[in-house]
Amino acid sequence: FHTVSEKVLSAQGSQFHFRQLVSDSTGKPDVIEIVEMTMPVGDEGLLFKKHVVNTDEDIYVESGVLSCTVGQLERVVPLESGDIVHIPAGVPYGCKSLGPDAAQIFLITASSALEDFMTEVSGITGNPSDLLNSNGKRIDKMMEIAKKYGISFLN
Repeated sequence: FHTVSEKVLSAQGSQFHFRQLVSDSTGKPDVIEIVEMTMPVGDEGLLFKKHVVNTDEDIYVESGVLSCTVGQLERVVPLESGDIVHIPAGVPYGCKSLGPDAAQIFLITASSALEDFMTEVSGITGNPSDLLNSNGKRIDKMMEIAKKYGISFLN
């Protein structure tokens, strides 16, 4: 794999560093996206509030402590430095940084949906957080954009 693009965006106190990697060792291009995120203590992040995506995701905790609520039965999965959790496509989940320090995590996926979503929302407001901290029409617009990228917020 080699890096083909990088981008940094911020929202709600969390920083997102997107890296898109491509490999064509199989004769057809394979693309993965690695998103490095810093989540302040207590933060549920822009997308880590309960949501569903239409692609598998893996979350690796580099440092810090997270609590992830996964599935319809809302199973709580505690994660610490060195832990990884696999979230299958279509399974609802949300994570929260528990502290005592900010959590540094890596989200690994075969989709650029998160980056595309945040880029489009940033183009409208300059900052994805602006849609969350505004009136209902703007939140509805964010939900509409999210749906376009296969993301559904549940809370």
